[in-house]
Amino acid sequence: MRFIKLMTHKVLKVIIIFIVLCLSNFSLKSQQHFRISSDFSIKEVDESGVKKLTIGRLYYDLNNTKLVLNITFPEQEILIFEDSSIFRIVDNKVVERNTLMEGFITNTFYHLLLSNQLSDYGLKDSKFYHKTDMEMVSNQIISEWQPSGGLENITGKIMTLNENKLLRAINFYDKEGRLIYKQNFNSYEYFSSLQFPSEVIQQYFPKTKDGITELTKKYSYKNIILNEVSNENFYNYRIPIN
Repeated sequence: MRFIKLMTHKVLKVIIIFIVLCLSNFSLKSQQHFRISSDFSIKEVDESGVKKLTIGRLYYDLNNTKLVLNITFPEQEILIFEDSSIFRIVDNKVVERNTLMEGFITNTFYHLLLSNQLSDYGLKDSKFYHKTDMEMVSNQIISEWQPSGGLENITGKIMTLNENKLLRAINFYDKEGRLIYKQNFNSYEYFSSLQFPSEVIQQYFPKTKDGITELTKKYSYKNIILNEVSNENFYNYRIPIN
């Protein structure tokens, strides 16, 4: 399945290590919002211009840390992110299971958003990154975060850009200073004291035998619901026993 293959991409493995290590020690500062659901679409474009589209609805519960993607296009299936595993379910049967690094789910965009950690991507409370520079330009703040705690020879810096206290962009670099991954957070909407970016653009720059390639994913969100008390069958989706 394309989504799972992308999640296990070599570059993503490195990024997941960064995020898990730098965010593994954060604590929830507020649980005013504990659930989120949204319609989503993911448009993927690679360096050759090939486009892929995925459509569905997602459900995330902050307390049981389970992410459910109910995909309706290009084919009907359900992806469950739970603990350190991802399950692909078709016709109420598990047809594929893959392993994720422990702590992956609690460091997703949805978890950081609900736990009020998105503005600095959890870096402020990290043991493995520290802020080394900050520049203010008009109403934008550009911050540089350098690895520490043993990561100095493994990975490189992270750059964040905030505007009016909202995270607008985050860039990840390798230890040689090459940009390997970046995200842009656009079109923020206000929902019950929560600022939600309804468009997130991710770009990956992996090295291949032919040089550096580029993959772009555009996430779009709409019909967002917070603290939903219905749809328990999705928020607490039970993995079928084949």
